[in-house]
Amino acid sequence: MHKYIGMKKGRFVLLSLLLSLFTYNILAQHDAGYKKYIPSYDISVAIGDPMLASFYTDGYFLFRPYYDPKPFSFDDYVFGPEEYAGNTYITPVISTKITYQAASWYKVGGVFGYFGYYAKKHDVFTDAIVRRENTHVFLLMPEMMLLWLNESIIQIYSGAGLGIAITMKEKLFTNEPSKNGLELSLLPTYHLNIIGARFGKELFGFVEYGVGFKGMFSAGIGYKFVK
Repeated sequence: MHKYIGMKKGRFVLLSLLLSLFTYNILAQHDAGYKKYIPSYDISVAIGDPMLASFYTDGYFLFRPYYDPKPFSFDDYVFGPEEYAGNTYITPVISTKITYQAASWYKVGGVFGYFGYYAKKHDVFTDAIVRRENTHVFLLMPEMMLLWLNESIIQIYSGAGLGIAITMKEKLFTNEPSKNGLELSLLPTYHLNIIGARFGKELFGFVEYGVGFKGMFSAGIGYKFVK
């Protein structure tokens, strides 16, 4: 009888031990997975080419000279124009993004970007600047990214965003300030990130290839904060 009770106690202890080991293993795996995919957020800054962003400046293209169409003038036809176009300056698309990664396979973010187009007109006879035409384009866009590879020091991802481009056009006359004007317009815009690669842990760099406001090619740096 005592031998039977001892065997039952032994089986109970062995079963309890196995159950404890099983529970510990499950918790350990859960803890390891939690540590691997702990939510985080980051902030980054990127520079991209303005090939698409330039279309928001009345369709002026990056590789096309600045041209301001004007009605036919008999004086210009006989005596020539009184003005000529000076240097034109085009900035790259500069963007900053705040991103939140809630899981191992996706993250969401918000993008703020800027693109500038600066042109001057000169007097033909004196070379003095008679007019400045500046265009400022601002981007506001939410973005979602899917991660194809999510390791500690490398991420491979794709993404897409849809937002608005806010265009401000300034015309500043040097000698006739009463003619100065400012036009404001809102247009939808997008960015499709075909493939992106990110390298580093807390401090990281990244490169992206896609189509949209942020440029066909863009690159930047960022910093990751753990929640």
